[in-house]
Amino acid sequence: MSNIVKVNEKGTKIIVGGYSYTLQHTLIKRKRWKCSNKTKNNCLGTLSSSWELTTLVLQIEHNHAGNNQIEIIENFKNEIKSRSRKTCDKPSQIFAEAVSQIPALLFLPKESVVKRTIIRNQRTSNNPALNCINDVVIEDDWALVNGQRFLLADNKSTIGERIILFATDDSLKISTEAKTWYCDGNFKILINRYR
Repeated sequence: MSNIVKVNEKGTKIIVGGYSYTLQHTLIKRKRWKCSNKTKNNCLGTLSSSWELTTLVLQIEHNHAGNNQIEIIENFKNEIKSRSRKTCDKPSQIFAEAVSQIPALLFLPKESVVKRTIIRNQRTSNNPALNCINDVVIEDDWALVNGQRFLLADNKSTIGERIILFATDDSLKISTEAKTWYCDGNFKILINRYR
């Protein structure tokens, strides 16, 4: 019995008998899969399948033992990648929630490795390449802090200068009561195209 696990936008994995395989070649009548541990264990294990994955034939044996929990592990990895792309939660929150939904921690990757994966996914998915400031859309989690409104105003100007104001209601109240305001712009942290 085989299970297909989506890895990312580019690839899939197939899980058969405690081993996971990634697609190596797509041929006219069949697909050739290589062991996912090829680099880690120098495993030469390969599998051949029909296009519909109805026929599976092991071509070369593995040099390591199979893992009967590999499907749980792959689904765990996919879950944290998916959550990290969709939310602004801290890596420790995403990790804790994902771990609480699986039965055993025995074969999971190290927490530090998982958190690094979460951070990498958040950086790539939450920071798309933007050509101009007008492409920046601030909504959902980005407009809130601790559940309170943080995006105070955004003129969304398509002509001239765009002005975006951030403040919580509490800090706005304090500012209205102050006699003097001091402002600072930290423009060195901006990407060159926004300076």
